[in-house]
Amino acid sequence: MVRNETTIDLKENLDIKELAMGQLLMDDYCFKILMSTTLRNMSIRDIAFTYFIPFATCYKKIAQLEAAGLIRKIGKEGGKKGKQGAVYRSCLEHFKMNYKSSSLTLNVDLMKKGPKTIELDLIDGNMVVTD
Repeated sequence: MVRNETTIDLKENLDIKELAMGQLLMDDYCFKILMSTTLRNMSIRDIAFTYFIPFATCYKKIAQLEAAGLIRKIGKEGGKKGKQGAVYRSCLEHFKMNYKSSSLTLNVDLMKKGPKTIELDLIDGNMVVTD
């Protein structure tokens, strides 16, 4: 198995998918959205009502999760008054987060994309991504 390692200086490049992925997994609303869509398909309306997430926040968080590749739109379902709403499913198979001293390690396994390890040095601001 070939391991691809990339070291990124966060001070130079803050707009990266892996950093966003770590931040989203630590967000309470995003975590609820991911867990709710892991076992079944859910619409934004269902997620918002089930977990008491404001609609605007739910739309925003789902857009962020989609951009990071953690959730995907799988279709549409009929709602009241004939309106159709998007239905989402989590792409996350499992993840593990470890914090030790000044280092945060995130192991993420995405469906159809495989595992990825993200190591973040919180003092130096360096991040190593391993595929």
